[in-house]
Amino acid sequence: MYKFAVSAQDNSLKRLILGNHHKDYYNKQWKNEPNAALNLLDFKYLEEFNLENCDGFTGTVNLTDCARIKTILMNGSGVTTLMLPPSGVIEELRIPSTIKNFSIDTHPTL
Repeated sequence: MYKFAVSAQDNSLKRLILGNHHKDYYNKQWKNEPNAALNLLDFKYLEEFNLENCDGFTGTVNLTDCARIKTILMNGSGVTTLMLPPSGVIEELRIPSTIKNFSIDTHPTL
């Protein structure tokens, strides 16, 4: 099992693009890692997260520290659990059919 904890050094990153909307896209970094975890820590200014068509990533994405996130694109990925901030400004959310655990609390713009 792979666990990735990513921390922003300068805390000003606004976009994190790991995937692509093209159906032919393949990210060879994710090779069917069961129960992988991607924890985005200290990304206070992150507004966009893209893991589209990364079907080899089959695990948890933790965005609980990303209070300013507006766009989350994960369709075509293998994500099974999505953890969102307790409240926020999410405007666009695309999740894959592989999601097994997911909840939304206070996101009035969604």
